[in-house]
Amino acid sequence: PEDPRLTVGGAVLGPDGKLDVGAYEDLHTYFAGEPAPPKHPMPEKPGVRVGEDVPKGLRTWDDLRAGAAGKDGAGWIAVRARKNEPKKEKWFNIRTCGSWRLAFLLARLQRELFERGVGIRPGSAEAAAKDGESTAGGDAPVAAVGKASTPQKRKAPADAKASARKKAKAEARPPAPPVAPKTTPAISADVLAGSVRVQQILAARRAQEEKQQQQASSSAVEG
Repeated sequence: PEDPRLTVGGAVLGPDGKLDVGAYEDLHTYFAGEPAPPKHPMPEKPGVRVGEDVPKGLRTWDDLRAGAAGKDGAGWIAVRARKNEPKKEKWFNIRTCGSWRLAFLLARLQRELFERGVGIRPGSAEAAAKDGESTAGGDAPVAAVGKASTPQKRKAPADAKASARKKAKAEARPPAPPVAPKTTPAISADVLAGSVRVQQILAARRAQEEKQQQQASSSAVEG
């Protein structure tokens, strides 16, 4: 369709400086009922019409054809790879674009924005449009990536997750109650009194035994 948003000057960008796919949702109806890739004019490049050029820096991916387990994404990827600058890319999934055709149109527009510096250095689509046409034939070949698949968020290492769980458990555990210092039990008055009584009894017995021994000695002398 003839829509200014599909041009460099009217492109709708997101916070990251790349195309905002959600801003083109109303265009899905233009390509409703799109046939399967084998029935496209160029089955190896679904979404491209006869006579259209596919610039360098554009490529397709299809998780189902590639046999990617647990993934079902497919679409076009716009890539800019240059020496001495970070690699830039944007994936246009047919699940969010609604069709191969819109995914291709947005990827082609994104690639042109990359070439004009939008999404690479601070700027806007309007400023890029005023910079003039991009130089033809100045594209460096994009490095081969092998079998592309829908990107997923990185998972935290298992060790990091285990450490986080241990830390959370340690913080949730209530503090142990303070341990009272051990004290030597005091000797009660009853205990002391009983001990004194025992000593008195033993002393009396010793005195009685000594007396008996003296009497026995006296009797033996008189006899």
